[in-house]
Amino acid sequence: MFVNVSPTENSAPETQCSLQFAERVRKVELGAASRHTSSSQGSTSKTVLASKDRYINQLKSELVAVKTQLRYAENKSEPSAVRRRPAKKTLSASAKEKATAEKQRLPRVGSRSSAADAAEAMQPQPPPPRPSAPSRAPPARPLPVRP
Repeated sequence: MFVNVSPTENSAPETQCSLQFAERVRKVELGAASRHTSSSQGSTSKTVLASKDRYINQLKSELVAVKTQLRYAENKSEPSAVRRRPAKKTLSASAKEKATAEKQRLPRVGSRSSAADAAEAMQPQPPPPRPSAPSRAPPARPLPVRP
């Protein structure tokens, strides 16, 4: 290890700290590298994966609930002559319970503009326009190839 020290008085605290660090590094003894593996790591990763799967399923059911509520709000705000019925989807019992809980927990959207705004927010946004390309110079002539 190399340590940079400075003879100036302003750098004395930094020099002292660097020398103390070098002394601690010098006392370290390195041995052969070993791999730390145990059977408990495999079960831990399975537990982590299972919890992440449960979380993903929970998020999917919440997404279904929000989409259902959005469709309900859009249909509620349309005139009765033009009202569309959403396609029926089969949900598991837990997803139905979560959807019902979400409907009760979230405020109902009554105006058409709010429902339209929510629908627009869920649509993917187009990419921003590209800046116009600067004027290009004529292409350079290729250099002759020498044998």
